[in-house]
Amino acid sequence: MRVLHVVVCLLLAVSTVFGQAASGTITGTVVDPAGAVVAGANVEARNSQTGVVYPAVSTNTGNFTLSQLPPGTYELTVTVSGFKKYVHTNLTVAAAEILRQDATLEVGAASEAVTVTAEASQLRTESGDIAQHITLEQLNDLPVLGIGGANSGSSGVRNPFNSLAAIPGLNYAPNFVMIVNGAPSNSGGYRLEGLDNTNHTVNYALQENQPSADAIQEVAIQTSNYAPEFGQAGGGLFNITMKSGSNGYHGTVYEYFVNEDLNAAFPFTNDGSGHKVRPRNRRNDYGGTLGGPIVIPKIYNGHDKTFFFFSYEEYREGNGYFPNLTVPTLAYRQGDFSAISPNGGANFNLNFGVPAGALPSTDALGRQIFANTIYDPASRKFAPNGVAYADPFPNNVIPAARFDPTAVKIQALIPQPSNSNFINNGVGNNLLQRVTPIPSLKIDQAVGSKGHASFYWSTTGTDAQFSVPNGNADGLPDIITGARGTFIHSLTLRVNYDYTLTPTLLLHLGAGYSRIRFLDSGPVQNFNCAQIGLQGCQANIYFPNVPTMVEPGAGAVLGGMQLMGNALAHTLTNTERPAYNANLTWVKGSHTYKAGGEVWFQGNITAPPSGTQLIFDSCTVTAACTPTSAAIANAGATALPQVGLNLSGWNTGFPYANFLLGDVTSITQKAPTDLRMGKAQWALFLQDSWKATRKLTLDYGVRWDYATAPREQYGRSATLGPVPNPAAGGRIGAPIFEATCHCVFVSNYPWGIGPRVGAAYQITPRTVLRGGWGFVYSFAPDITANSANQIDSAPAGPNAYFNLQTPGVLPQPVWPNFDPGQTPLPGQTTGFNGFTSLDRNIARPPRQVQWSIGIQRELSRNLVIEASYVGNRGVWWSQNGPLGRLNQVSPEAFAAYGLHPYTDPNDNLLLGQQISSAPVISRVGVLTPYAGYPTTSTLINALRPYPQFSTINVTGSPTGKTWYDSLQVRANKRLSHGLQATATFTWSKAMVLTREDIFNPASSSKSIQSTDQPFLFNTGITYTTPAAEFLNNRALKWLTKDWLTSAILVYGSGLPLTPPVATTVNNLAGSQMFRVAGQPLYLKDLNCGCINPYFDQVLNPKAWVNPVNGGFGPGPIQTTIGALTLSALYYSDFRQARRPQENLNIGRNFRIREKMSLQIRAEFVNIFNRTQTGNPVTANPQAPPTKNQVGYYTGGFGVINDVVAVGATPSITQNAVVGQLYQQPRQGTLIARFTF
Repeated sequence: MRVLHVVVCLLLAVSTVFGQAASGTITGTVVDPAGAVVAGANVEARNSQTGVVYPAVSTNTGNFTLSQLPPGTYELTVTVSGFKKYVHTNLTVAAAEILRQDATLEVGAASEAVTVTAEASQLRTESGDIAQHITLEQLNDLPVLGIGGANSGSSGVRNPFNSLAAIPGLNYAPNFVMIVNGAPSNSGGYRLEGLDNTNHTVNYALQENQPSADAIQEVAIQTSNYAPEFGQAGGGLFNITMKSGSNGYHGTVYEYFVNEDLNAAFPFTNDGSGHKVRPRNRRNDYGGTLGGPIVIPKIYNGHDKTFFFFSYEEYREGNGYFPNLTVPTLAYRQGDFSAISPNGGANFNLNFGVPAGALPSTDALGRQIFANTIYDPASRKFAPNGVAYADPFPNNVIPAARFDPTAVKIQALIPQPSNSNFINNGVGNNLLQRVTPIPSLKIDQAVGSKGHASFYWSTTGTDAQFSVPNGNADGLPDIITGARGTFIHSLTLRVNYDYTLTPTLLLHLGAGYSRIRFLDSGPVQNFNCAQIGLQGCQANIYFPNVPTMVEPGAGAVLGGMQLMGNALAHTLTNTERPAYNANLTWVKGSHTYKAGGEVWFQGNITAPPSGTQLIFDSCTVTAACTPTSAAIANAGATALPQVGLNLSGWNTGFPYANFLLGDVTSITQKAPTDLRMGKAQWALFLQDSWKATRKLTLDYGVRWDYATAPREQYGRSATLGPVPNPAAGGRIGAPIFEATCHCVFVSNYPWGIGPRVGAAYQITPRTVLRGGWGFVYSFAPDITANSANQIDSAPAGPNAYFNLQTPGVLPQPVWPNFDPGQTPLPGQTTGFNGFTSLDRNIARPPRQVQWSIGIQRELSRNLVIEASYVGNRGVWWSQNGPLGRLNQVSPEAFAAYGLHPYTDPNDNLLLGQQISSAPVISRVGVLTPYAGYPTTSTLINALRPYPQFSTINVTGSPTGKTWYDSLQVRANKRLSHGLQATATFTWSKAMVLTREDIFNPASSSKSIQSTDQPFLFNTGITYTTPAAEFLNNRALKWLTKDWLTSAILVYGSGLPLTPPVATTVNNLAGSQMFRVAGQPLYLKDLNCGCINPYFDQVLNPKAWVNPVNGGFGPGPIQTTIGALTLSALYYSDFRQARRPQENLNIGRNFRIREKMSLQIRAEFVNIFNRTQTGNPVTANPQAPPTKNQVGYYTGGFGVINDVVAVGATPSITQNAVVGQLYQQPRQGTLIARFTF
């Protein structure tokens, strides 16, 4: 979408008209000493920092409203002839907050003044919403702004959203999970300077366009019952207001420093010398801010009218990364595989555990078969009985003359081993260097006495060629590394303008532009395939992707070669979004009316480069190398070309041997693309805040949200269409494109109408009853384009292998490809390859019904407590995955062939047999859905409605539902006597329902959510010591004052564990195992603090049992709603360990002079260094756990996989569902902040 020129024109047009959004409101009633209302009083709010004045007039009911106030501190004045001037200072206004401050006048001359200096009450008497506010001071004081791995964004910078840990009803993990009141994760809306700033493309990656923490004035969080002017947010609304300059110059300089000496060592590790591993950790986050009036001596004086605020933050990380490599041994490089098989003769090594004797089966000639025998593919023949066979290479050694020239050239790029081991036989080297700068500038301008404006500009950049774990840094040389760099650059622009048309009528206009560019390129981007003799590459960019070449199975003790390249994974995306809003506020009597609208347009360009992938798998029972007569000359792999053998779990052949021969079992090439997806979101609203009585305020209104479906600009995106498929004999079911079908795949939903109502009733001067109800619509989901840009070649039928040595043909994909017969490939049945089926209602926005009722009590002027019942019901949440079962075989279709696999175990097992097998033919006859249908296909695939496809995934099905009920209690202690504190408690239940198939009622899938936490307690505390006045010694007084300590503490229930999936459903849709009555779920309490993952199996395998063969357990298989991964049914008593968060800092403020200070402090995450292990494995309780050679658990049901090799560091895994960080020991940060 070409929008940049529009934005530039807009900026030029209004370059002198900058405004302010994300505003607050002061409202109240003017009364005389007898309590009678006073009409026509002149009311002004003067910003204490900038001197800018905002006027209003009291109405005939004595009410006044000052809206669109930038967050800050104000002085309120009321003047009426015959009365003293009323002045109230120190009124703090927050974003999206309505502050009530009544004015009681005294009789006297207007030249006299009555001044009130007390802070406003914390009671919220003017609205029924559930909202909190986090200020810059709280962000800086609390231990939440860690860098790198300590509570930061994945870009390393300090994350301002970490402050949300103290919000009730919120489950949060940095840049992975943001769950508000049981809504799907990351379904909230983010606004910056009044306009949408949500990352709709990757909604959990907030760091891609986040502002610097020191440039933020405050973050307002509205979690329920917000006003109709706010919407497009199903999981809370986060409103960010950026800091402005003032009449005085002010700013900060800061440095956040991380070093491994401040950290604790990783548990369950060994550095080889008897100590735990403490990896190198060098990080810095530094920057500064400066704000004030714009003054050009003798030319322009901007005091009281023109202000600026500039911020610059930069994060830097530079760590050496030296991972263990698995590279081919010297013998492997020479074609010598004698050590891994008895076929190797005297060189065979028994220490690998490979059986020394023959395996149970023999080959077609009756010869013995030994594990890992390397067979010569050139010797393949057919025995008289029609079974293929091949001859082993003598002594398991491939002659160098047989090496493929391409393989030799690739092998020359692989590092030599540094020891004689078969695995971990090399040491890699990468510099993990990341740089993230965030500059920003905000300019505020008073335009005459009635206009106020602002302009905001910011960029966020992240550059890191090598990183772990998400960047796949592996230590290999640059040319063959699988590393994916992270290069993210975003731009944010905002223009806002407010104008007072009359004292009771205010106009607001806003415009903005956002851009996020994401590139994950490799370090070498000019690789020429001719360097390795590979012909037919469509572009010379990246080294081909060559997946891991080690023996099949989990052991992988025989070595080989780790993954090289990542050519199919690299991408380039560019997302642009202009946004606009406008509203009008009118104060009339006791009413404050507000009407307006907003719109944004999003364009997303995805342009991944071309790439190739070469796979050199070994042939196994599930990936057979059986040739046909036409394929013997070209087919090649080092396994025995025969299926149905009993090899006792072992294999023949070896992937690295295939590689040396140039025998590729599968090859993929993708063409470069240039997809352009676009969508829009519109909204209109009308609302009224009615001061019905002195004690009762009613808020009501309606909002209309309208979203357009994401579409590809030139119709190059596909879906599954009811048209003949030439590749499937003309059967219905093929990809169709809007460009060629001249149709529209999805329809827009026009009825997103959301009424809302709220009320606040002041029962007593210190007690308020508040509540609300309403419909809220979230944003319609983003989707990626459906447009296959790659062709795969896999082992099926003649010319099964692309043989580099023979040679074969490299697939040549074409894009765009509108051919309805492009999938499946000849002789194959695969999934709807490269495509998904778009739900026609994908543009229907999710809807929530929200409600709350609560009571707020002021215990003292600085202490308020509130208890609320908060609930919601959500529908139309978008689901993705293999749901809907579009290709599921119905019981009626089975019965037509006399099959009953849902009740008959034998029929169930028959579904997995090939249609050419004797059992299938004898039962259902010869079954050929269409000419050319592969006879190797299974019976269940042949019976599917679309037999050409095995699975058909659905995108954007609005069939998810959520339920949430909670008691939320919050206590807030405003800063006084050096102490500020917030504590929250949430008691809740969150449930979800997914639609899994088309035959069973959806109600059977209702379950607690995977993120359900019944109990959650959060607190944030900050305390600064006063001077010890009881001490007579001046030096001692100085030493004891201004010490600062802060803490963030989070304690909650463990999240649900995923129940084990049934292993007996075979060829039908998956389900879970049944629980066994009377059997405990745990063998050891996960919260006992006594678990040793080396030796402890913590879950009870006897607690679970499979359903009968072909039957079903209590829940469906996995699917997703938003970022929630669901595998119903979850159980309330089957949960992970509790994972408390305990962060603390301690430091001191040094007051250098008035308004100038230096703060030095140390900050620690996981201050008590609690050992937090990962989750136990919950798959397949019937299989015994595995152990390594020294008896440590390495896997299996109930095992916690925290055991690592000597000298290695545990992987700090981030669960994409709950975002928990496992294995995080205590981490420290030193902080210095200079403020002036």
